[in-house]
Amino acid sequence: MENILKEKNIVSILLKELSKYANLPSDGFLCGGSVANLLMKLKWGGDYPVNDLDIFVETKNYKSTNTPTRTDKLAMSASYFHLNASYNHGNMYRIISSDRDGMINIVKVFRDNRDKSKNFFYILKGFDLNCTQVGIDLRSGELLYTKEFESFLNDRQLKVVAPYTPAHTAIRLFKKIDELGCYCDVDGQMKLLSQPFNNHRMIRYDGSYTGIFAMFFGIKYKEMYEKYSDKLKPYFKIESFFNYKKIMWDKRWILNNKESIKRRNTQHVLNWLDPNRNPPQQILDKWATMNGKIWGLIPVKYSEPDKTFNEVIDGCFTPLTLISVWNMLYGGHKKTLIKKIKMILQTHYLKDLCMVIENFYDCDFSEKTLGDLNEYVNNNREFANVIYKYGLNVQESIDLKKDIVTLLNKEGKWFLSMIFNLLISNGHPMVKPNVDDIKDLFEKEKIKLTKPIIKGVDLSDMKLPSDVDVKELVSEYDLAYAGKKLSNCINNPNQKYKEKIKKGDTKIFVITTPNSMSALEITKQATLDGSSIWKERWTLSYCNKVCNDYHKHISMYILSYVQKELLLSDLSKTLDRLENRMDTSLKIMDNKQDTSTKDNPISHEEVNLFDIDPEIFPRPQNVDVEFDFDDEDYDNTQTEIIDISNLDENNTSITSFDNGLYSF
Repeated sequence: MENILKEKNIVSILLKELSKYANLPSDGFLCGGSVANLLMKLKWGGDYPVNDLDIFVETKNYKSTNTPTRTDKLAMSASYFHLNASYNHGNMYRIISSDRDGMINIVKVFRDNRDKSKNFFYILKGFDLNCTQVGIDLRSGELLYTKEFESFLNDRQLKVVAPYTPAHTAIRLFKKIDELGCYCDVDGQMKLLSQPFNNHRMIRYDGSYTGIFAMFFGIKYKEMYEKYSDKLKPYFKIESFFNYKKIMWDKRWILNNKESIKRRNTQHVLNWLDPNRNPPQQILDKWATMNGKIWGLIPVKYSEPDKTFNEVIDGCFTPLTLISVWNMLYGGHKKTLIKKIKMILQTHYLKDLCMVIENFYDCDFSEKTLGDLNEYVNNNREFANVIYKYGLNVQESIDLKKDIVTLLNKEGKWFLSMIFNLLISNGHPMVKPNVDDIKDLFEKEKIKLTKPIIKGVDLSDMKLPSDVDVKELVSEYDLAYAGKKLSNCINNPNQKYKEKIKKGDTKIFVITTPNSMSALEITKQATLDGSSIWKERWTLSYCNKVCNDYHKHISMYILSYVQKELLLSDLSKTLDRLENRMDTSLKIMDNKQDTSTKDNPISHEEVNLFDIDPEIFPRPQNVDVEFDFDDEDYDNTQTEIIDISNLDENNTSITSFDNGLYSF
């Protein structure tokens, strides 16, 4: 059969044959060696054993377990603070239990997000060897397999594909070679499987790696080790749990005391007198309880970490990052391609993309353009998510960056985040974005999101240095962009900045300079004379950190500029009103005549202040005097206290008296 996996009735053939071993249920995922070995028999001929029928089922009942967390792939995690290759959280799972009933072995797995996976493919990706990554969904009748298994059927080359259990896998490798009669680069695979035992993080933080790698095995694998011990001993020696832990304790002490050991001879007596050099008796007793139950492996041939590999993997060591980097460095690529791979893996912000995107490195690029792309991703972490979504290689990423920069040179860099969001939320991952697509998306979104909440201050007359950019936030997009860029609460709806800005009581300005970014918030406050003034509320940088002195002085300049514009605006409005009144008065005067007032009624009876009987109205020392103003911008009356004790009867008269107030 040319491609047995594509045969029309292959699932029916497999199920009919496997049903001879046990009564198969109608649900679950029948996978692993039983299905794989039967396919090998059909394709290659010969006889391949069916030892048991592993059926995986999901359970909602979680229980604590030391089995490693597995997933289907590495995914990109990019934010302002972090950019790293991590597990695909939607398909993370753990094996909870295994129950044997005759030939059937029911394996229960637990994961939180079953709705994110259409089928059981994620389970296959957790299997350690390429020769086992195939299975049948018993409910749908679908045959699922990985490309690694498909390659194995074609070339019979046995490989480690998911080293979650390096000790188990090292032993199983020889068992599979024996059973299947396949090819294998044993030395290369043993070198790979030795890396977790040598990694300094694994040694130093042994406890924190529980659930990532499974390092110990029980009696079943001990017996298997003994069966293949002649082949395993050149690479690994077996140790009891007690001895294994003592060896790791000593390695950890050496790692943690490297500097002090360098300063003195390795055999110096102080090294052995250190109270932490040997484990306490309580811990030794605890380890001893596991003797005869659990064992571990210690590397023999490859007892030191691979230097090239460790330089790359240092900060992020998991089974999937291990296999990803190892395959790039030692997967049989041509020298020219390996050179490109090493160039990328030496960058700080692109190496994780190289781990998660297949063939990210397989294209033409120079050291300079690679460096430019690395710096661009450093300054724009969201772009990493765009690259990841569309699976772009280095050159495609460089070209897309150029298109975005060209568009921003025309429209303004404030739209950068909008473009990234549009590319992430629109478009199919298999259709590479181009500049025309970006422009179409951008124009539609720009109209929708950039509608101003208010009219901003005209900043065109500011005389700041050319490398200082100041922008007032006047739209919802402005708030969203600034809040995300500065990692603060500007874009938090609970802070109600949109409403405050719309009301006119708050203004926010973002200050951008070559080395920093900050936001200035000012609020309008009333003064005693009835006018308004802008006051600074805060000027803060990224994550609400205190801004530098340069930005403080820029914010002072902006505040003064805005206050000046407010005063000029108010004065202009007042002058306009006065001009309108004057014009109105002139027009009215044209229709009025200058007539005599001799017959007009008296409005106020004049009384001489000094004619008032002091027995009736004692003369006050201070009088509240009302001044009438016919002006809509002010209260109709204002009261002022004046001293009338020295008033002369010849120059002062009272025209009215009401409720204790004298009017003059």
